[in-house]
Amino acid sequence: MRSSNAFYSYSYLLLWFIFIGVCAFLAPYFANDYRYMLVEGTNDVVASVSEIFISQYRHYFDWGGRTIAHLFAQFLLFIGKPYNAIFTALCYLALVLGIYYHAYGIKPTLKNLKLFPLFFITAFLWICMRNFGEVVFNIVSSCNYLVTVVIIMYFLLPYRLSFCRDKVDSGTLAVIGMFALGIIAGWSNENNSAAACAGTFLFCAYNYYHKKLTSWQLWGFIGLCVGFFILILAPGNEARLDSMEAKGFDYTSHLFVSLEIFFVSLATQILLIAAFILALYKIRSLYLQYAYPYQYYASLWLILIAFVSLAVMIASPNFPARSAAPFTMFAIPGVLGLMDILYVRGEALLSVRLQKGIIVLASLFVFASGVSTAVGYTQAYSDNKIRQYEIKSQLDAKQDEIIVSPFSLKANKYIYLADVQHNEKYWTNLILKRYYKVDSIVRTCDFEKSPFINDLLFFAKIGKPCS
Repeated sequence: MRSSNAFYSYSYLLLWFIFIGVCAFLAPYFANDYRYMLVEGTNDVVASVSEIFISQYRHYFDWGGRTIAHLFAQFLLFIGKPYNAIFTALCYLALVLGIYYHAYGIKPTLKNLKLFPLFFITAFLWICMRNFGEVVFNIVSSCNYLVTVVIIMYFLLPYRLSFCRDKVDSGTLAVIGMFALGIIAGWSNENNSAAACAGTFLFCAYNYYHKKLTSWQLWGFIGLCVGFFILILAPGNEARLDSMEAKGFDYTSHLFVSLEIFFVSLATQILLIAAFILALYKIRSLYLQYAYPYQYYASLWLILIAFVSLAVMIASPNFPARSAAPFTMFAIPGVLGLMDILYVRGEALLSVRLQKGIIVLASLFVFASGVSTAVGYTQAYSDNKIRQYEIKSQLDAKQDEIIVSPFSLKANKYIYLADVQHNEKYWTNLILKRYYKVDSIVRTCDFEKSPFINDLLFFAKIGKPCS
């Protein structure tokens, strides 16, 4: 029976690996992908690994401190498809498994994986994660928000495992390894790293008070802080802010925009938040927090990290919707961990009939929207081949003002299309202008803007490119 369950679990993960890999392969490059194909500060295409390090050295002083994320991005763009698509699929599976390990407080293993938790994780990632297509399928965005979360998640796993033990041994290799990994994790992404710092600080303070703090826990936290300060103190961050202020950026007015994005982001997580509130209520009403304190507090710890990763963005001068994705990634194991407390005691979060109904509906939605996404990216791949032919023909004809046709589908939650627009001054147009070394590049026409945010658009809309 156990081997049968393992077969279904492995098969399920394999399906997701194939799906993510295929969509990542079909997804065209857009916007910042082209920027990071170039050596920073030049219009020359990256031709070697050494030029990637040169680019990130310059980037650190000119534009921002996310060196770790952009090293991944430039290297993946350098090796090209299908290799970066395979990496994306593997990274997504690492995320799913990382969430699984955090939820149950277990060491990384592929043995005895349970199908229902895997379904729960993948369904909530698919349904709740903001800008799924951008965060997962776009190379640069995925390196900023998928790869970095995976790094931080596995860095935090030893801390999560420590919740279940009164004392954890600490050797020299553990200290060195956690310190080094802490620097890498802290140097990855501002909101994720800040949340990780907050979580590990509370963990270390609690253990210090109870005289359980070990060397690797402390040095891991120190390494995390070192990496975080390297990230936020990058001269490029100040240069970038100066550039924004020169264009009229005002933080006071931006604060209201940030608050709006914050609450909209929470609204998109309503199913996950509802599951958390219901699980927390049932546990506390049955006083199970006293029976399983380690699992209970570890789950709340993960929820706290999720909330901090989102809330800290209110103070950021730039709050893109995609930055809400880590909230989902850290909240899922917290909720699943609370549900496990109920499961162990034979308690159900919902009635059996209601649970089955929700699973059926979720399965149908994931399947239907997944097929639609695959079809949409197939269309995008076809449209992009036409696009590349158009550009090549005009470049061969020595034209300096490139005109391209629009893709025949619109962006949604799962399909990321940061395409050039009819306005030649649009930021994406300016990047491609540099990449192709032309005077301008424009699209013949623009789509009519949707009144809905992409997170509420789940199915590919294919048809006439412009109204």
